[in-house]
Amino acid sequence: MSLLDNSSDSCYIPDSCFVENEEPYFGWGYVLMDTNYLIAYGLMLLFVAASFVMTSRQHQRLRRICDPFGLAFTEAADHAIGRTGPDCKLACDEHGLPLPLHEQPAAIQRILARGADDYCKERHETMLHVLTQLRDACGSNKRHTKVYAETLEEIYRVNRVFFEACRDLSVLSTEADRIAFNQYLENQAYIRDNIAKRMTNDGVAAMKKAVQ
Repeated sequence: MSLLDNSSDSCYIPDSCFVENEEPYFGWGYVLMDTNYLIAYGLMLLFVAASFVMTSRQHQRLRRICDPFGLAFTEAADHAIGRTGPDCKLACDEHGLPLPLHEQPAAIQRILARGADDYCKERHETMLHVLTQLRDACGSNKRHTKVYAETLEEIYRVNRVFFEACRDLSVLSTEADRIAFNQYLENQAYIRDNIAKRMTNDGVAAMKKAVQ
């Protein structure tokens, strides 16, 4: 008789087709192994999510610290040089050194006078205080230090050169200082954009409102 005999109402299946005590493919061992993989994968996702949340919170904390710096910088610059900046440059001699105050263009003289007053001084002190806070907040994190603290410190260096020159033009004795002074006068939009990248949205809004 063949395995499938159409002449009969039943089919004959030999005993050799049955395997005794065969372990199912999806046995408990496989289930446990799959469960362990799922648990490990889930823990990994939780770790990544927790790290992302912690990093985001830390960035937000650093940005909030930067907010007063951006506002103080903008207020001081807007007070000293105005919203459009001067249409003339610092007058220098044949050696590149600044001429005395009384020989400077009238617009430059007005800028220097405003840049040396108490209004700007108070905002410079605010910026310096923020930098101290920022260094402490960054701690030993090199990336945060580079992105936040070092960038604002470099901006403050340009700011400090300008502030000191407003009180005494003779401090512009090096080419680097004269370049910094001119950067402050001519590149306000670029400088403020770099500060804004390190601020919160609310801080940027306050900075823009200060010059409206």
